Amino acid sequence: MMWTMLIAWMAVLPGAAQEQADMQGLLQAVLDQPAKLSLTDIKLADLIAVLEQETGVAVRMSPEVMSMLPHGPETLFTQAEFGNVPLREGLAGLFAELGMTLEVRRDHVEVVPTAGLLRIGRRATWEELDALRQVAALQPGLNDADVESLRARIQFRVPQREPWGALAARMREVGAGAGDEVIEIACGKLGWSWYPEGAKIVIVPRADQFARQLQRVVTVRSQRRPFAETLEQVSAQCGVPIIVDPGALSALSPDARQRFVFSSEGYAAGDVLNAIAAQARLSYLIGDEGVVFYDPASGAQRVPVSGNGARSPSSSDPVVGLVPVTIGPGAVIHLLVRESDLPPDVIEELKNRKAEVVETIRSSLKQP
Repeated sequence: MMWTMLIAWMAVLPGAAQEQADMQGLLQAVLDQPAKLSLTDIKLADLIAVLEQETGVAVRMSPEVMSMLPHGPETLFTQAEFGNVPLREGLAGLFAELGMTLEVRRDHVEVVPTAGLLRIGRRATWEELDALRQVAALQPGLNDADVESLRARIQFRVPQREPWGALAARMREVGAGAGDEVIEIACGKLGWSWYPEGAKIVIVPRADQFARQLQRVVTVRSQRRPFAETLEQVSAQCGVPIIVDPGALSALSPDARQRFVFSSEGYAAGDVLNAIAAQARLSYLIGDEGVVFYDPASGAQRVPVSGNGARSPSSSDPVVGLVPVTIGPGAVIHLLVRESDLPPDVIEELKNRKAEVVETIRSSLKQP
């Protein structure tokens, strides 16, 4: 077994060297060794456990990544098989069937979603996983027949006239590469993005795709952590870059900037960003480069967002209240109350009270 081989290699190292051994180097060596596997009717969670037991290589797949699949950890492999190929190749082929790829970390192999799978923004269907697999097998940068095969799948939702000609030209410029990688590069040059929808490949403006990905449910735990780190948690789970404009950071108090407190579970990334923005008294835009947080007092026009940027919902439906709700020990979620959530009489009353407060402040300022 691979595990026996790994232990044997470790055993021949002298004491001090063994403690400082390059674990990733050893892991890479094991992944290059031939291996075989043959399993039937096994659930994903059980498959990962068996892989570690049989090969000695730790394979990790987070619950969030598993949730992208048709049945999560219960997703069934009717046939999980590879024979006498490098373990790296066998694992890659196995998880490619699920729209996944591999990242070799220091002491384990992490299974992560491909860009196409991540962009679906919900649980994938088997039809969508099959579409991802078939597209990845094409060579549209080199093969005209593959270009035509891909053309039959693509559905454009971009404002440009005759978009197919532009995309085909960019794919030919890319040249060799797996179909999904070629589409990724070609779309990037045009300010577009793509995702599978049933058997189709849908092409949309990049900003629209980011807005779709913000529908993914995320979990955020930030107990007195830097504000930027809080946003990084959201970004990592939904796959959308989040940028904080320097003016927005300056607008935060030192405490909020370095010791931000926020917790949320079971809410879409967009709702979480709305709550964070309301708590921090910031706003954000969705553009070609991702989400950009800015200080509304400085004016959104100063924020460099290329393409058709979309404002956060707070621009048209302002938040009028943020209600903290304790859901467990040390866990708090913040429920947004927007103007549209309230009846007209309550909105009017809030405006009257706000006017009274403003008048009180004005009177106080006039006093010597």
